[in-house]
Amino acid sequence: MVEEDPEETGEQDDKAVETREHTEIQWNLIQLGIMHDYDVYVARNDRSAEYKGNRLGEGCIEELSIVGFSEAAIDIIRYIDVIWMDGDYIVKMFEVESTTSIFSGILRMTDFVVRVPNLGVEMFIAAPDDDESQVRKQMNRPTFRHIIEPAQHCSLNYVSFEDIREQYDLVQRAGPLQTIF
Repeated sequence: MVEEDPEETGEQDDKAVETREHTEIQWNLIQLGIMHDYDVYVARNDRSAEYKGNRLGEGCIEELSIVGFSEAAIDIIRYIDVIWMDGDYIVKMFEVESTTSIFSGILRMTDFVVRVPNLGVEMFIAAPDDDESQVRKQMNRPTFRHIIEPAQHCSLNYVSFEDIREQYDLVQRAGPLQTIF
């Protein structure tokens, strides 16, 4: 069997583009949160990543100290890509899905809801425009609906990379918005 060279197939280039895009969208979400006066938490494994010479974790809170959460719940959300907080209240959580399977972000969100079923939080899966139908199909699987629907104040939503870029550009030009996403 002949092994294909990733450079010849373009596979390596595709992964590099996906990684850059993931980091760009994560950066935009971080900046949007900061510009709207939220405390922003960045996934533990992404804090030192850089976008245009800026470390993702710079200006963000280092640790999640949320009163009343079990260690199991904290362990789940430590790896959520971006979390916007108002004090010790989680306002919005974002999973950026360009480098991992769509499934992993949805699982992380629903695992969190199972651990903290009475908390109201807006959760978002951010993905490329081309992946919208696949993301929505996965989000509507009976297993996930069974977990999300009874959690009265939780929502799991799709947001496109393009929407995030547009919101970021708008806020850069005009300042904070009354509502975002």
